[in-house]
Amino acid sequence: RLLAGEPPLRVWREHRGMTASRLAELAGVTSAHVSKLESGKGEPSVALLRKLAKVLRTDIDLLVGPS
Repeated sequence: RLLAGEPPLRVWREHRGMTASRLAELAGVTSAHVSKLESGKGEPSVALLRKLAKVLRTDIDLLVGPS
């Protein structure tokens, strides 16, 4: 899925069996914010990326797409 170009945040969230609402709750943001990030319309801060990576139990580098 990642190689097909799907948003890494969505792929990892779904891989962990988590809803966008639950991820948002655990990361301390709104579900609208998570949705925005997953659609590529938002640019997360490094601090938020760290929180998301921790919640998803993955490396921060895996949440950012190719540059």
